[in-house]
Amino acid sequence: AQSALAEATVLVDAARSHLYKVTGELWEENQRGSDGTQELRASVRLATSHAARSSVQAVDILYGALATSAIMRSSPLERRFRDIHTAGAHVM
Repeated sequence: AQSALAEATVLVDAARSHLYKVTGELWEENQRGSDGTQELRASVRLATSHAARSSVQAVDILYGALATSAIMRSSPLERRFRDIHTAGAHVM
């Protein structure tokens, strides 16, 4: 369980860091009066998709680690599993 939690945590943390980095770069460009380069805007879209996919993967790892207890409606992870898969299907 600890290994699954660690793996899920690093997936989310790395995706968050990358998303914040490229979004920050685009924000700085915007503050200078530019819309940013096409490559930078594409990087933000890619980072957004990557963060969503990494979040789905992280929840899947935890869901698998909890086995059948994760499928019960009383499990907080059951709702989050449905939510993240729904959100992941709608990114971009």
